[in-house]
Amino acid sequence: MFIARVLATASFLILTSTLAWAGPRQEPATSIRAKMQQGLELARSGDLENAEALFQEILQINSQHGPARLQLGRLAMTRQDFDAAIEHLEVATTTKPRPQRLYLAWHLLGRARFMTEDYGAARDAFEKSLEITPKFIPGRKMLAEIDELEGDYFGALESYLEVIELEKDPEPDTLEARVRAANLARIMGAHELAECRLREVIEAQPEEGYLHYLLAIILKATGRNDAALASCERAVELGVREAPVYVTLGDLYYETMELTKSIEALGKAVELDPAAAESIASFALSSLTTEDFAALLSLLEKHLETHPDNVNTLYSLGVMYVRENELENAKEYLLRLKKLAPDHAQVHYNLGMVYMREGRSDEGQAEMARFQELKAKE
Repeated sequence: MFIARVLATASFLILTSTLAWAGPRQEPATSIRAKMQQGLELARSGDLENAEALFQEILQINSQHGPARLQLGRLAMTRQDFDAAIEHLEVATTTKPRPQRLYLAWHLLGRARFMTEDYGAARDAFEKSLEITPKFIPGRKMLAEIDELEGDYFGALESYLEVIELEKDPEPDTLEARVRAANLARIMGAHELAECRLREVIEAQPEEGYLHYLLAIILKATGRNDAALASCERAVELGVREAPVYVTLGDLYYETMELTKSIEALGKAVELDPAAAESIASFALSSLTTEDFAALLSLLEKHLETHPDNVNTLYSLGVMYVRENELENAKEYLLRLKKLAPDHAQVHYNLGMVYMREGRSDEGQAEMARFQELKAKE
């Protein structure tokens, strides 16, 4: 929730810069104004507890005092009491504040609703805020995030593109919308748009490794494996060393027929996250003729130590040992897999081959018959 923290801070700085708010005034107005001033000064200095006490005193005089309600709503959000924040902010939006304050009241209410996962009410609040200030970028980013969470990728992408248009030539630390737009475009298959937006960010932040990794994924999806490999290697050079990156790197080395490098990269992925071995099960089956068979076998067995019931890894190991004619090992893995996935046709086929090679013809034929039965159902 990086956006949430930034918006809360930004909103506080804006809100505490002035005091004026048009609304009902009751006696003693001077006392209210003085308490408000003192409360804001305490809040700016970080003394939130005493600041809140002063704002509460104002409500004892005027329960509909908009600025105090707004500040109490903000303070409630800092301690993650979103229900209290909503209570105060709903009052703040109905006290006829000046427009430059009303849009912030609606925006903060949207933030509080968002944090309680009431996305419909959050959307309504953000839209009311944007009716007053259509170019308020944080509000448009929040609408995009809601669309993304609800699976409306087109709507989210449209909102991010609006943010990009509003930002014009942003500083390097305001490029988040472009990254999100690039990723959404990638998910939607709009790879040209995704690449365009991402390269804009990379131009501003060339040393950010994750951007090169995302570009590698986009390039790989369009079949430009050499360019994707260069981008993925660049990501690693820049310090991005996580299992998914090495899995992608391994796949790209495999696609470019650099099998030894491929297995080395996949080995690093498994070292970082044993579950990464699951991603190489299909690779294992297509690499049985490589000189790195033993290294690949070791990776899968290492994965099985921590994930003993992983069907993909068990199947890969079973097939690989059948290939090497190590029948006892093959049978061990295939029998374990048979218990976990009794309707997996290929398990019965390979187990039947093992029995046949062992001279156990009846058992072999029974497994082959089961294989044929399951294939017919498929």
